[in-house]
Amino acid sequence: MTSNMRHSEIAYIVMCIRIQGTPHFLLNRHKKWGDWSLVGGHVEAFEHGSWAKAAAREAQEELPPLQHGRDFLLVPIFSRPLEWGPEPSRSAQNRPTTYRAQFFAMEFLVDPASALSRMHSEHLRFVPQSFLERDLHVAAPVRMLCTRLGGGLTSVPLACPDSVDRTRIPMQFFDPLASETQAHPVSRELH
Repeated sequence: MTSNMRHSEIAYIVMCIRIQGTPHFLLNRHKKWGDWSLVGGHVEAFEHGSWAKAAAREAQEELPPLQHGRDFLLVPIFSRPLEWGPEPSRSAQNRPTTYRAQFFAMEFLVDPASALSRMHSEHLRFVPQSFLERDLHVAAPVRMLCTRLGGGLTSVPLACPDSVDRTRIPMQFFDPLASETQAHPVSRELH
């Protein structure tokens, strides 16, 4: 590796629920980039390398007013973080970046429809699993999750055991994915 190589550690939260029997994944629109990916963010220095602390903080920042330990738990999907790269990073002027990421499955401790009705959905959307599996422009973290799990996205633990009635979830969670560029509704870029 060269001295120009950048390293990034990221914690991602994966919320998968069955809506009307069909698996859906929650995507978050990143304000800075105008694209859609998993909820999550960088492991900060004050978290001293704790992926779990970073995941809990990111979930609470991006999914208010839900609270870790009260409304949901986060369970690591992999026994250790995944690594990939180098790939260009938009947040670092396309510098080559190697990534280490841990993925956490969200498990609701409360009724998911009630929890979702309390959330602000302006930057959140549920996307059917089939869309994520076939769309070529899916974000790199979703691609990594899909390819590194033995059974693909079907292997992701569900956030709740029962299917949720779509009418109990605010309709804004199902609005079309839109981006500032409109060219690709779900970006393949990393940050």
